[in-house]
Amino acid sequence: GGGLGGGYGLGGGFGGGLGLGGGLSGGIPLGQHVSNHITVTKQIGIPVPQPYPVTVHKHIPVPVPHPVAVPVDKPYPVHVPKPYPVPIEKPVPYPVEKPVPYPVKVPVKVPVPHPVAVPIPK
Repeated sequence: GGGLGGGYGLGGGFGGGLGLGGGLSGGIPLGQHVSNHITVTKQIGIPVPQPYPVTVHKHIPVPVPHPVAVPVDKPYPVHVPKPYPVPIEKPVPYPVEKPVPYPVKVPVKVPVPHPVAVPIPK
């Protein structure tokens, strides 16, 4: 169950319900079970009477017997050059240095067999 442990609870209050996460007693029990629960009650803020009265302003359309002048901003001409310049990015070739392997002759000392004098005991 829930309690001091957190996790995602399926209940209300400050603690838990069915805890799905970690904490002191949430999640899957692993051989231990904490059965004490702590209820914390604290009055916060100012008590508000319920139901709370709210004034609602409803604007009801009423036919007006005389015409009312409504100011309308007339559209004014805006000069747009024709044809409109559109920037187009063209690909520019750049030289790319690409390493090409080529054979390099390196002198390597290869052992050559030669006669060696070995003393033979008689």
